[in-house]
Amino acid sequence: MKTNLYLSTILLGLTLTVFTGCKKDLKTATLNIKVLDPNNRSAGNIKFDILQHQGEFFQTLSTIVSSSNGETLINLRKDKIYYIYLVPQERYTDWYMGNSAAQLFNVGLFQSLDEINNLPIHKPTPKIGDVKYADINGDAIISVEDLVLKVDLEEDILMTVNLVAGKMRLHR
Repeated sequence: MKTNLYLSTILLGLTLTVFTGCKKDLKTATLNIKVLDPNNRSAGNIKFDILQHQGEFFQTLSTIVSSSNGETLINLRKDKIYYIYLVPQERYTDWYMGNSAAQLFNVGLFQSLDEINNLPIHKPTPKIGDVKYADINGDAIISVEDLVLKVDLEEDILMTVNLVAGKMRLHR
């Protein structure tokens, strides 16, 4: 009798463990990114950094790669703001994020000529009071390679990243 009670307790414990282990963490949400190439086909093996803004800098939380069907999933903490950055790769050096929501990250305004002369190249050359942008890829030039997509992750979300070939003017 004691053996059956002992086994029942163990089985009940395993069952509870299995059910609680399957429960979704309420503090995280899934970011699903679908990548389309310039011909509107799924694009596999495309790298993205998931960034979080920290003061004047960005912290890379994770690097993710799209699967052969152009999708990738990542679980992140809810109620946070993240930025998706297309990591440059040799095989698509002239591709950039063509989403209308892709933007340069505004880090403030230029305060002095010294600041203009010592920060990454902005084109056209800025004046005091013009917007200053973050050099996400660290090449000392503000360009389409520095575009990011902002994601305010409150719940599971599917984002489509549309890649575009060629270069574009950043300042309209």
